[in-house]
Amino acid sequence: HGDRAFTVVGVLAPSGSVLDRLVLTDLASVWAVHEAHHGATAPDEGPDEREITLALVRYRSPLAAAMLPRWVNAQDGLQSAAPALETARLMRLVGAGTELLRGFGVVLLAAAGLSVWVALLHAVRARQGDLAMLRMLGAP
Repeated sequence: HGDRAFTVVGVLAPSGSVLDRLVLTDLASVWAVHEAHHGATAPDEGPDEREITLALVRYRSPLAAAMLPRWVNAQDGLQSAAPALETARLMRLVGAGTELLRGFGVVLLAAAGLSVWVALLHAVRARQGDLAMLRMLGAP
């Protein structure tokens, strides 16, 4: 962040996932950087007025994965998003489009196969007279 220098105090072992590109910082340092970009907090807005707008949670049990999002969504001003559920909902929304594209691909594949077959048939018929002449002259 330009004029703000951060000190790297550790590097985690590579996991081969998107987490290898993750930078972990203290929440207070993030607020300090954003205060520098957006100006100091208003006089009536103290440190208690700051809010956390995102939290990444890893569940310890399958029961927590079912219960915690429901609890969060029941709270005023909070919303949870489970990647697996959101991906499934997206696939349900675009599922018909996916089937349409798959059907279009099958039609294109059939048309291409028919085109190759017609081209080969035309080539054989074009040489039919030449082959008959060669056979008449004794070619096997």
